[in-house]
Amino acid sequence: MSKIQISQESRIDYDPQSHVIRSFFDAGQPLTTKGPFNLYDVAKEALSDSASLFGWQTDLADLRPHTTLNGPGAHSVRFTQEYKKTPVYASEVVVNMQTDGRLNSIYNNYHYEIPADIEPQKLQIGSGQAKEIIANLLSHYESHRSTEPELIVYQYQKAHNHPPKTSEQPTPGIAASAPSIPTIRATFLERAAAGFPASAERPKEGHYFLAWMVTATTKTPTHSWRIFINAMTGNLVNVIDLLEYATGAGRVFDPNPIVSSGNTGLSTTTPLVTLNGQASAVVMARLNPPDGGGNLHLDGTFVNMAEIESPAFAEPVSALGNFLFNANDRNFLAAMVYYHIDRFQQYIQADLGLNNVANFSIPVDPQGFSGADNSRYNPVAKDLAFGEGGIPDAADAMVILHEYGHAIQDNVNPGYGGGNYSGGTSEGFGDFLAAVYYDDKHASPTTRGIMMSWDANPTDNFWPGRRYDMNWLFDGPEFTGANGHNRGQLWCAVNFELYRKLGGDSLWYPSVKLGARDLMIRLHLMANFNVPSSGATTTQVAQQIEAADSNLGGWRGLANGLHKKVIYDTYRRRHLPSYPNKAVDVYINDGREGGYGSLSGNDLFNEVLWQDNYWVTQDIWVKPTAYASPAAQQAGGPGDHIEPPVASTAYLYARVKNRGTTVGGSGPVTVRAFYCAPGIGLVWPDDWIEMNATQAVATPNIVPGAGNGVIAGPFTWTPTEVGHECVLVIVECANDRAITQDLAVNDHVEHSNLVPFDNNIAQRNLVPTPAKGSKNRGFWLRNPEETVRTIALHFTSSLPKGWRWTTNIVNTESIRMAPLERRWVDLVIDQAGGPEVTDFDKPYHLTMTGTIDGRLIGGMTYYVAPPSAFAPPVRPPCPPCAPWPPCDEKPKVCYPDGVCLNIPWKDCEFEGELDLKVRFRGKK
Repeated sequence: MSKIQISQESRIDYDPQSHVIRSFFDAGQPLTTKGPFNLYDVAKEALSDSASLFGWQTDLADLRPHTTLNGPGAHSVRFTQEYKKTPVYASEVVVNMQTDGRLNSIYNNYHYEIPADIEPQKLQIGSGQAKEIIANLLSHYESHRSTEPELIVYQYQKAHNHPPKTSEQPTPGIAASAPSIPTIRATFLERAAAGFPASAERPKEGHYFLAWMVTATTKTPTHSWRIFINAMTGNLVNVIDLLEYATGAGRVFDPNPIVSSGNTGLSTTTPLVTLNGQASAVVMARLNPPDGGGNLHLDGTFVNMAEIESPAFAEPVSALGNFLFNANDRNFLAAMVYYHIDRFQQYIQADLGLNNVANFSIPVDPQGFSGADNSRYNPVAKDLAFGEGGIPDAADAMVILHEYGHAIQDNVNPGYGGGNYSGGTSEGFGDFLAAVYYDDKHASPTTRGIMMSWDANPTDNFWPGRRYDMNWLFDGPEFTGANGHNRGQLWCAVNFELYRKLGGDSLWYPSVKLGARDLMIRLHLMANFNVPSSGATTTQVAQQIEAADSNLGGWRGLANGLHKKVIYDTYRRRHLPSYPNKAVDVYINDGREGGYGSLSGNDLFNEVLWQDNYWVTQDIWVKPTAYASPAAQQAGGPGDHIEPPVASTAYLYARVKNRGTTVGGSGPVTVRAFYCAPGIGLVWPDDWIEMNATQAVATPNIVPGAGNGVIAGPFTWTPTEVGHECVLVIVECANDRAITQDLAVNDHVEHSNLVPFDNNIAQRNLVPTPAKGSKNRGFWLRNPEETVRTIALHFTSSLPKGWRWTTNIVNTESIRMAPLERRWVDLVIDQAGGPEVTDFDKPYHLTMTGTIDGRLIGGMTYYVAPPSAFAPPVRPPCPPCAPWPPCDEKPKVCYPDGVCLNIPWKDCEFEGELDLKVRFRGKK
């Protein structure tokens, strides 16, 4: 039995008229296959067994196998509908499953209301007549070719996939009378209407026709059209422009001079020397061997220059492979398109591990499109052309990558762009690629958020440009009332926000930022395989990004589903359909009250949406003694924290809250606490020891609201390492499961890939105080990966002059370690010949970080004294401590459950190395 299982986690969209399921997504479907299986058989059985939910016959008599797309670790089996043995246009039923046959989604574009009077046997216009009609429509082109007419059932939908620019910029060498793209399209539609009765009824939205469908390609000018002719009358039903257009132009290297300089004032009047200064020397890799004359061309494994359309310019050649040109040279445009497409395709294969995403040499005309201020991808000819109006399009790499995005989507899911323009996921995808891939190139934050900023620079103002820094919502007028390009801006913006929340806003570690870039682009590329090629909704693409995360298959050592909560929460925040607020969302506050973005919770573009220091959760704290009563515990808080002494029992507490919508609360919750010795590259669960499993705290319920937290504890353990120890708290709940509850038995997860992505999990690093006279330190170094790796340790010291540190590792820059190997590193911090520390205004410390190939795997900091020595906890008002009377004139420093020093703090002196001594002296 493979009927889909509907549960609380299932996300379903129903047809508002028929109430059948239109979209089903649930990554937690049970496995029903055993041993080898046939993809088509599994998909068909699921559709047949679930027929009552989708409103079709169990024998699937009118569904025919169409195609199977095999993405990375996933399969997408597609069926199309037939009506009276005639194909129905845009009727895909898509069944997505993982490699083991486990289903995760079904997308249903079946047509339920085709009129009974559609009779293919009674058509009045034959195939030959349809070909004559099409030939007449195309006669004004210099040359054209078209496919054989195909008889289909077609539901009319308006199609407005043409450039949104309101003006066309003249280009030198192109006749002023050359028609603009909108003019060409308008002329074609006028000619198409010629010869038809003026009284012919214009098509109505949603009306069904028996139609002949033809795909036509033209030259001079170049176009691709999908044409629908009424098979009963011969009238034109619809014309769809298949070209996918960019909306900009540019001329610079990586990616454009405004991004690389941070200067939004650059324009066509900027001196050439300034623009040349923004161009970087790069390697033109993967070129084809020299031609018969010994010359190299900008033709290679992934790109080849082609003279596709006017204007005609010879491609650059060089016997020495010298393709260095001034920024105002037309050959510069050829270098731009070659380098950026070649590099990005190599990135897809080498860095992302995907070898079936537009893996071919694509023809590109860097000076094409009849010189118009636009660019396009042609899904029929599978080529790209960039116009030269305004600033040449090929001079801005953000334009290049946008257009290449259309080629990618069409390659992995044929027909995607033309069929999904209106929803915004086609146009938004190219913008998303450019925004995320080039995010580390911004010299100034002022250019971040502007799409194609050179092409649409505000000085020349050739066109208004697009952005991705807005806080629009999917149920707002900016999306619901917009066209495909404007909707694409929101699709780009929300996925750029998701990238930032996955680490793209890291301020400390470039490797974290680049890791988020790679993850987010890979997830979106994987998602493209599994959505309908026509009529895909933003929700469906988002769901497939989720599905891709649940099917990472160990890529870069990442377990499946690690990022699902951040993904869901980001789309929820933007009001994406089928992403409602969570009924239960338990969390430990790390300063963001359960959110995954900014500290304010607003997640604005100018805020930081990532916490590099995820190990300083304040709603976890430690006391040297337990609270005296449950009431005292519930009244406690982070202000009670005291760094634990080594070799003494410590008492840990954590406050758990719920930001869900269910008034009744969370239901039962279990809180568990863990500790580990100091380490770099810590792995879950290998390196974590539970604080006496019997101490797991069961809480019957947590009601929603930031003020309704429940304090769990005490959890006890005995710290053993001076200067650094990590504690981890996990909240387990049946209605909001922690990621650790769903990991596979053999998963080994770096804590840096766990804690930031689940608000059920929180970490705090402690600084246990030393026993008297102790000077030695140490930590565990872990290879977190399941292959042999070389780890580099980096040390940053702010110790006083003359102090020193030593380790037992001879070469800390190259430590070769076996898979998951764990090695102890001795560390000694010694005063040596340095001065005695008497002033703790500056926190003297030594910081260690570990990297693998530049990727951060962990770090820690050892202080000369605990951080509490620099910023002692104060809980005003401080109760008087007998026998000392309250002092109203001087501040008091209060340690709860300890002593109250009724003295002026500024008159205290410190001395010593690793131990602290308090000396009292009179005020001078």
